[in-house]
Amino acid sequence: MSKKKYDDDPGHTIVDMNVEGMPGYIKPEVKKNRREIAALNLTKKERRAIFWGGFLAALPVALIIIGSFAAMVLFAYWWLK
Repeated sequence: MSKKKYDDDPGHTIVDMNVEGMPGYIKPEVKKNRREIAALNLTKKERRAIFWGGFLAALPVALIIIGSFAAMVLFAYWWLK
């Protein structure tokens, strides 16, 4: 089934269908950030470097949290033994 073509239809959108509360809603600030990121024209290697830089920056904090949780579990095991 094909779409109907109208002679008076210019083909552009009259109303933005990105409505808050609807499935697929994208916040305006997210749209702006996506456009800014796309405008950077980063290569695959640069994007990968940015990802790993952020990951490695967050890794010590994550390890401290996981280590603290493990220490609490071990202490509780020892205490309740």
